[in-house]
Amino acid sequence: SKVFSNTFGATSIAVITEFFSTDDINEMPLEDLAKFVMDKGKNKFDDPEQIANDLKAAARSSYRLPKTVNDSVNQLLAVR
Repeated sequence: SKVFSNTFGATSIAVITEFFSTDDINEMPLEDLAKFVMDKGKNKFDDPEQIANDLKAAARSSYRLPKTVNDSVNQLLAVR
């Protein structure tokens, strides 16, 4: 299921651009992630803590690249 109703909304884009990996999302305390959602969503979410929970669940269930491949992909993406 989708965490955000608009994949290209400001909060969704902020998650994509401001977190380096799904580990960063999982390691962030729930309260801090909820505050991030509130700030980026300009307080428009009814339940930012639930959004933060859903975001953590999505990050935990996401596909992870093997470490050797992940490093190469990160290097390629870093080259602009």
